[in-house]
Amino acid sequence: MTGDNLAESMRVYNAAAEGFAVIRDRAARGVFKGGAQRLQQLYNSASCRPLSETAAELAAIAGEPEEDPGKDGGVPVFLFGNVLPDPEAMALFTRCGARVAGDDMCTGSRLFTPLATEGGGVPALARVLLTAGPACARTFRPEEPLHIAGRILKSAVKCKARGVIGHTLKFCDPYLARLPAIRETLREAAMPLLLLEGDCTLRSMGQQRTRIEAFVEMLR
Repeated sequence: MTGDNLAESMRVYNAAAEGFAVIRDRAARGVFKGGAQRLQQLYNSASCRPLSETAAELAAIAGEPEEDPGKDGGVPVFLFGNVLPDPEAMALFTRCGARVAGDDMCTGSRLFTPLATEGGGVPALARVLLTAGPACARTFRPEEPLHIAGRILKSAVKCKARGVIGHTLKFCDPYLARLPAIRETLREAAMPLLLLEGDCTLRSMGQQRTRIEAFVEMLR
């Protein structure tokens, strides 16, 4: 590993991150063909192949025409949590009448956020890994204990979500410990919240369908 190789790798990563930012913006506006389901498929694919291939594919997708959202493009919601990688789970939200307008997921947007490369080399990469980007719930800031709750609210407002859906993997203590603060922060801001818990299987998500449909209907 050399400084030049590392800088090039970070450059290609940023190209992929910029491509995903364009697609996320379209998904937020309801004009991305395939919506959250296709976006999750792209995240999954990008996680296990060369970044150069991902960057090239995203550049090609950016050239696609925007889709007509129609009269009812779904109720915009913001999704947060840890692990929910199955594209069919995103399709379930769509079938329930929701449109995932933004997310803060370990298997979603947090996989690809731009890296600041000032200084270059290993120090730049270390700085990024330790301080930059939306952090997982396992990263606690003693000086700002409500940071994650505030970030989720701010992101939900930014993407014009009418409500927030949280999905946590069973027994993920870092996220479970943050939920009371998140719930209280959203309650004070009058932002509706639905909390789901699962085991990464479609069966566990399917069991939540009635709750999701009721939540979305309440937001209309």
